[in-house]
Amino acid sequence: MHLLSRAAAGVTLAACAMGGTPAPAGAAPHLAPEDRLPAAVTIPTPDYEFELVPHSLPETPDVIVAYVRRTDDVGRGFEDVPDSHGNVRATSWNARSGRRCLTSGGGVFSFDDSADHAFTFGLAGRAVRRVSVVLTDGTRIGVETTDVVAGPFRAWMVERPLGEVARVDGYDQHGRLIATAIPDLPGMTDFARSDGCRPFPFPGTRPALASAAVERTRPASEV
Repeated sequence: MHLLSRAAAGVTLAACAMGGTPAPAGAAPHLAPEDRLPAAVTIPTPDYEFELVPHSLPETPDVIVAYVRRTDDVGRGFEDVPDSHGNVRATSWNARSGRRCLTSGGGVFSFDDSADHAFTFGLAGRAVRRVSVVLTDGTRIGVETTDVVAGPFRAWMVERPLGEVARVDGYDQHGRLIATAIPDLPGMTDFARSDGCRPFPFPGTRPALASAAVERTRPASEV
């Protein structure tokens, strides 16, 4: 089992709260369906199905983490988070709520048994009903948000062409633009959070740290 995620990962102190132990190389996939958390969005590709599973942290239920993975469990990088099937990447924006909150994460995902695929995903406040991902070359990919699936949030995910994300726009049920998230962290081409999100105040942290990126992938040294 080999996995290389080409979107760089940023890790802050909040990652410690997420827990999880990297699966050893060559570990057999977990395929027991009875303990698998339901996915908010599943996207089929010619090579595999990719799913988004939003789930709250037991220690801080207000913080929702977006876990992504293949439905066949290939490439899972962490054991027992959010369930025994693990995940390929866990992303948190330290956002509690906000009706106009819009977050995004993702990038290019590479597996030995398939072509590269790029996914952008995120959580959105209840007022955001449609999301448009805009790439730096002007390409736009739109998608409806799901029903409320985790706390105050809706979820969304798209497969997009390879490249970089310029911004992500959120629209209300009337088609009005109400939120924009612009990636601005080096090496994290999809990671963004709009001004409409309320940050979660982690105890003992400075505001800048409490609002920083939390995105985790399996390091290349472990493949």
